[in-house]
Amino acid sequence: MDKKSMINLLNNKTSLRTKLFCRGFLFTDKLLDSNGYPFYNLWNYETINQSNKKYFLYIHPNLNYIIKKINDRFVILIGHAYNPFDNVYKEQEIVDKLLDFINEENEFFSNINKLTGVFTIIYSNGKDLRLLNDATGMQITFYGKHKENLYISTHSKLIGDICDLEIDDYIKRLVNYRFYSLFGNQLPGDLSPYSNFKRLVPNHYIVFSKQRLDIVRFYPMNKIKILDEYEELIYRIENILKTSLKLISQKWRKPAISMTGGCDSKTTFACANGIYDKFSYFSYVSSKEEEIDAIAAHDICSFFNLSHKIHKISDNNSDFCDFQDVKNILEYNSGCIGTNNENDIRKRIYFDQIDEFDVEVKSWVSEIGRAYYSKRFLKNNFPKKPNSKFCRCLYKVFFNDRKLIKETDKIFDDYIKKYKLENFCDEWWELFFWEFRMSSWNGLVITGEHRYSFDITIPYNNRILLNYFLSIPSELRQKDLVHKKIRELANDEVNRLQGDVVNKRHTKNRARCERIYLEVYSKF
Repeated sequence: MDKKSMINLLNNKTSLRTKLFCRGFLFTDKLLDSNGYPFYNLWNYETINQSNKKYFLYIHPNLNYIIKKINDRFVILIGHAYNPFDNVYKEQEIVDKLLDFINEENEFFSNINKLTGVFTIIYSNGKDLRLLNDATGMQITFYGKHKENLYISTHSKLIGDICDLEIDDYIKRLVNYRFYSLFGNQLPGDLSPYSNFKRLVPNHYIVFSKQRLDIVRFYPMNKIKILDEYEELIYRIENILKTSLKLISQKWRKPAISMTGGCDSKTTFACANGIYDKFSYFSYVSSKEEEIDAIAAHDICSFFNLSHKIHKISDNNSDFCDFQDVKNILEYNSGCIGTNNENDIRKRIYFDQIDEFDVEVKSWVSEIGRAYYSKRFLKNNFPKKPNSKFCRCLYKVFFNDRKLIKETDKIFDDYIKKYKLENFCDEWWELFFWEFRMSSWNGLVITGEHRYSFDITIPYNNRILLNYFLSIPSELRQKDLVHKKIRELANDEVNRLQGDVVNKRHTKNRARCERIYLEVYSKF
């Protein structure tokens, strides 16, 4: 769908205007018309004045933000954050402290690294403008310049529409490639659909100065090393998760934990021990594969005498009002780089119509601590150093389009050089999964799709916690023994219930096929 078609849609269905770029923002140094498309005078609008510069912030009405300014120094936190190390859940306190240390870089980033949440931070020390995001980019953020003007946004298509940009020819060919939809709708490297704009890679901040744009890594600064003495790390992880859940229960009025019978969800549930009454619990069934998860989750909650609701979502598109229009908006919100699964669209419409909780506690990001690529490909031996062919095969299935393969290899070659994965992790593929896969796919799904219905918080989304996970030997993470130990510390009764429900689509035969593909095509 193009801009003109979207404008026509929203002129005919004005009730859907707040769903376009839902829970998004745009930060720019160009004054825009907030009355017309795409804001329709519904978004909040702020001006940030500096002695030699003026910035404008446009914020969707359902997205939280805090601005703190002293003279030419300011900090803007967009989204939500909490600090499980200092027991702080109010963004105002977090922003106040960041502004106090804005000229003391070590202290500033020490406080940034303590934060859990889904957020983007834009700040200035009075000299230059800087940009960073949450631990894994769950609030995906795009940035760049067009005709000398700066644009930063959660939604690439928002920037594209404001600047009347054309999607790059490579992106058009990529998303129309036969096997593009395998492994999720995501772009390679740090690409956006437009050549002048990039995706903000987690653990880096961007410096915008008059003449240039610099990318600076701030985490990890030292190589993440595998430790033989790791028991203390498991205690720390469990404590961070427990404290995060406590802060979530204080921060929101009606938090709900989305439950499955899987490893990540059960670990989150175990860490809520002692405050189970502060949450509600739910699962959903929108396809046959989800029934096993929902039943397992119901059994867990029943064992602890907790109410658990299973939302059964019709598999008939005609049961949902404005299905096609919502489908168009969701794909637009994700940058027009792929087609959404229809059952996911039905879920978004369904949950948008209920008011039973104000935030979903989601267990995503936990996969970073579970040796994802080793388990997915049944593989322990990876190349000692990253190379573009191997990264391309971790990214997508490419068989027969040699031009597309060469172009994608070049993109990953540039990505490896720019972000220097091998310098900061003994197992570089773990950092690749953290910084590339999580943000480019999971972050896009959270920002472009899931937050259409309600806000999402992720207690695992903390840099220090993820560093602890990756410091524990891979063989323990592959067997999920780390998560089992966390549950043992938090609520061992959870471990005594039935085993973890696994994704039926990720069979050993599929893993073997994917491994053969990886081993063969990463050599070409």
